[in-house]
Amino acid sequence: MINNADVSNLICKTICERIIQAHRNDETFRVFITVPLLAAMEGDIQSTEYNILLTMLHFLFSSLSRGSCSLIAHLREAGVEDPFKYLCITSLRTCEELAGKLVSELIYVHAKFMIIDDLHVIIGSANINDRSLVGDRDSELAFCITDKEFVKSKMNGKEYSAGKHALQMRQRCMSEHLGLLHGMRNSASTAEIDVSDPISDSFFHGIWCKIAENNTNIFEDVFNVLPTNQVKTFAELEKWSKKIPMSTSNPNEAKERLKSLTGNLVKFPLYFLEKENLNPVNYPSTPMGYLPTSLFV
Repeated sequence: MINNADVSNLICKTICERIIQAHRNDETFRVFITVPLLAAMEGDIQSTEYNILLTMLHFLFSSLSRGSCSLIAHLREAGVEDPFKYLCITSLRTCEELAGKLVSELIYVHAKFMIIDDLHVIIGSANINDRSLVGDRDSELAFCITDKEFVKSKMNGKEYSAGKHALQMRQRCMSEHLGLLHGMRNSASTAEIDVSDPISDSFFHGIWCKIAENNTNIFEDVFNVLPTNQVKTFAELEKWSKKIPMSTSNPNEAKERLKSLTGNLVKFPLYFLEKENLNPVNYPSTPMGYLPTSLFV
């Protein structure tokens, strides 16, 4: 969160300032963020009763997209009318057939690393929160790796000297998420995917964001997955959770639909329960309602 009394780390603010700089200078600049669909905590996302999963989503939404302290709010306030020209927030999901039944589950993103300009890589244990980053709470370790060996590459259609290790790591991760690795489920379109130039319009919007959107639609159509942008209120959540998914009602059609998946990339649902106030202070009868905010941020 930005300019919030409860948060000290400057990660979100720094991302915001860099996007604003790119916008004002008419630069082609992209930020790829991949986060878990849900926190790795006990709870039922189908339940309309308040639980820890909703608490964690509240603080993630507050950082990214909801309220005056969020990244997107600050970008729009600074004149960036379309933050998603520069920013794509994604998650990972998969599906399989188990014991004759189609099932889907999120892929929990537990890795903490950052690749910058195909030149630098930060790999560590820290989460993006004050517990990890203020320096006097959780113990963390990280490495910053800067390449000294360079290879020819491209950035926005222009020749670019990329770090050999950083480039290979970025391409390997993107290839995995897009289903390009040997043995992964993919669609016929994967043969046309080139991950060499990540910031070009053709890749960022035409491949990365487009595939994430398409995969999201397929998972929602087949499995009625949660969380989803199609659910804005608790009433809609209850209704959505009672729907019989295509995977159950028409498994043959569902299997055909799933053939159009490309990798595991999906959009993070920034608008899930957006018409509900998920702040734990509004639920004082729950454990989350009386725990300090510092525990979550």
